[in-house]
Amino acid sequence: MAEISTVIFAGQGAQKVGMCKTLYDKYPFIKSLIDKSCDVLNYDIKTIMFEGTQEKLNETIHAQPALLISGFACYLLYAHATGKEINASLTAGLSLGEYTSCVYSKVIQFGQCLSLVDKRARLMQEACDKTKGTMASIIGLKKEQVQQIVASFEGKGVLVISNYNSTDQFVISGDIELVKKASEDASKAGAKRVIPLNVAGAYHSPLMIHAHEQMHKILQQEHLNKPSIPIISNYSSTPNDEVEKVRAALQNQLIKPVRWLQTLNYLAKSEVETVYEFGPGKVTTGILKRLYPNMKCISISSDSDLTAQSE
Repeated sequence: MAEISTVIFAGQGAQKVGMCKTLYDKYPFIKSLIDKSCDVLNYDIKTIMFEGTQEKLNETIHAQPALLISGFACYLLYAHATGKEINASLTAGLSLGEYTSCVYSKVIQFGQCLSLVDKRARLMQEACDKTKGTMASIIGLKKEQVQQIVASFEGKGVLVISNYNSTDQFVISGDIELVKKASEDASKAGAKRVIPLNVAGAYHSPLMIHAHEQMHKILQQEHLNKPSIPIISNYSSTPNDEVEKVRAALQNQLIKPVRWLQTLNYLAKSEVETVYEFGPGKVTTGILKRLYPNMKCISISSDSDLTAQSE
């Protein structure tokens, strides 16, 4: 009986300078992918990825395309090295990674998706420029505690839980002052760590409404294919296998929370045995190993990871 597997892709925050540089130098098909990406974007993304400062790579307009490129490149590397495709039953991606999942599930071709992601990143930056928002990570509190803190600011402005990352790790997003006050309350409530995030604005919150409205118009004009396998939506944490549901999910994730914990729980309930994570970092597989120790997790961000898997 074939194993039940899932393919997942990293999101913004996982980017690091040097990602894919060795792969670019070593594998012609990855060099071709990245060179073509520069043409699609009409700027030299590879120099930013390989040699730029971390600060420049962290900029939304660069980080999002770079993560799409690296995630898909790492998947192609695995397929090339093993000579086979992963017979996954589901796919998912953290925020931006949901777009990479759309490429993997053949909803959209890579070049078309890269152009979409470039537009998404620029619209998100525009939304940030129009508002005064930020984000903070809260580690060490239960979901109910964070929900209670957020609820205490109801009616005072915008403040939401924007990411459910794990059972004890959440991100809040909203007006700068409210995020600051809520962070102080989280520390008083016993949070192990409260980390202000170095971001341009309040992602996955109502402050992204400008990007949400504009992406709706753009996505309506894009031809999307029926997914070859269901994509678990960040917005609903349930699988979508219909074009219009995928389209709506990509739009709604801009102003709605990323339900990543719920997504991982869904994988476990679906009796997934092996999870393949492609792209820089090992954040998601690290969370999964903590939550579900019996689930096999394979993270591929370089060819050295392939060697480790074969040993």
